[in-house]
Amino acid sequence: MQIGSDGKVQPVTFPSDAATGPGLPKSIRSVCTLLHNEVVCAVAISNPVRHIYTGGKGCVKVWDLQLTQTGGVLKTPLYTLDCLGDNYIRSCKLLPDGRTLIVGGETNTLYLWDLAAVSAWTLIRRTCLRLEFSTREELVELLLLRVV
Repeated sequence: MQIGSDGKVQPVTFPSDAATGPGLPKSIRSVCTLLHNEVVCAVAISNPVRHIYTGGKGCVKVWDLQLTQTGGVLKTPLYTLDCLGDNYIRSCKLLPDGRTLIVGGETNTLYLWDLAAVSAWTLIRRTCLRLEFSTREELVELLLLRVV
């Protein structure tokens, strides 16, 4: 959709080969079902893909895809990171080091988790609905977007 010069929303026509170019997936398949058992508001995936981090009410569940059971189902997380009480996790991002997870949500605390030690530090006292980071050499910049 696009907004025309008259201010009205108009459909956009894509070329017929838009989804068939080089480097685009030709099919999709389910790899695993994670039984989180509550609403999931944020997801982070390790690279290479082994661990999945799902944020819901008050915690992040850490899943290990190597423990997938018959039928491609994971019923129990590897462990749970409790951090926001009864508030919802709205964002979780795994840093490129693969061992640091940043978690934010509907509270005035942003957590920085050391996954190797399974310990957390309080980083910022602001509500965080979304966060992004970029790396340049060894510097990691946090850009807190839509901080209330």
